Amino acid sequence: MPLDTRLPKPSNPHQRGDADIDLAELLLSLWLGRTWILLILVTSLLGGVFHYLNTPRSYRADALIQIEQRRSALALPESLRNLADNEARTITEIEIIHSRLVLGQAVSAVNFDWHHTPDNPPYVGEFLVNLARYVPGLASYLRHIPGAETLQLEFLQVPPAWLGRPILLTAGEEGTFSIRMPDGAERHGRVGELLRDADTSFALKVAKLTALPGRRFVLSQRDEFSSIRALRNALQVKELGRQSGILRLSYTGRSREEAERVLSAITQAYVRQNVGRGAAEADS
Repeated sequence: MPLDTRLPKPSNPHQRGDADIDLAELLLSLWLGRTWILLILVTSLLGGVFHYLNTPRSYRADALIQIEQRRSALALPESLRNLADNEARTITEIEIIHSRLVLGQAVSAVNFDWHHTPDNPPYVGEFLVNLARYVPGLASYLRHIPGAETLQLEFLQVPPAWLGRPILLTAGEEGTFSIRMPDGAERHGRVGELLRDADTSFALKVAKLTALPGRRFVLSQRDEFSSIRALRNALQVKELGRQSGILRLSYTGRSREEAERVLSAITQAYVRQNVGRGAAEADS
């Protein structure tokens, strides 16, 4: 069968013209819809800015702990020691750090069951507070001092029926404040002085209060179980590399000082129980 040696015909010029027309129509459609495109871009940009400003700030503290080799493991041959003991020992130490024994001591050491936060508007509170850094009039409306607002508690005690329930504190003039308790009663106090209600066993001592008069804060005291659970959720413990015997502890808090203070309490509680456990093994 003879081969077809004819050259291919040149492409149809009308086909190229159709492609040009399609591209021109596409550009024309984009130009006609420029208003919607610009509106979508601006909306997306504003949504990103709102999400950034409305996200609460968080700070992370890290610590490293080296796991001690137990005497029972040292008695094994080195090959069996590394194979059989290291992974199980790491898992055990991680569980001990997450245990109620260690976290309960940390909760007591830093009063993690005490909780206080500014009484900002719902849903958009963080956005308004962060925006107030750049809009002085908004800061005055919120009774907020950007970057200089502090509340430190020295003592807080509530009756069992009030655990987890909000207590409203309102800043006053010259170091004074008022308290609205869950039963609706109102009490007045001063920074540095113990405020006690004998009828309800409620007691509060504010160590420091820096806020404009009228600024409100929400206080609460959580039960031990809820405090330990919240602390466990904010704590991450992982081994630094495989079979390294070094654990990395990471805690995320609302401020640098809180993150460092809480993580330090956790590591100290773990070291104390580790020393006690080692002493018990040595005596046995």
